[in-house]
Amino acid sequence: MALAEMSAGGSLWDMGNSMLGDGLKVWDKVEAIKANKASSGQDQYQAMTTVPLSNGAAIQVQAPIKQVGADDGSIVIMGTKINKGLLMFSGAIITTLVIIKAVR
Repeated sequence: MALAEMSAGGSLWDMGNSMLGDGLKVWDKVEAIKANKASSGQDQYQAMTTVPLSNGAAIQVQAPIKQVGADDGSIVIMGTKINKGLLMFSGAIITTLVIIKAVR
């Protein structure tokens, strides 16, 4: 439904009914596709060839990438490698600044 048609005389109620009708038409098309798959046996073939996901998800989510190599003293936080020493130093600086701020 175009914007000009809505402003020309369509009420909010008519617009809501139109949107619901369009949604039902789309759902009818989805069900028709499912029925065609079921009648041709394509859904059974797809069920046999598609491996079910182990976590029950609807889609395959990219598995976390395993870090290869020896532990070099770093931590991975949100996909970023951070050296443990640098992390401890930053934490110490922040703690020191908070203590100084509290004393003043």
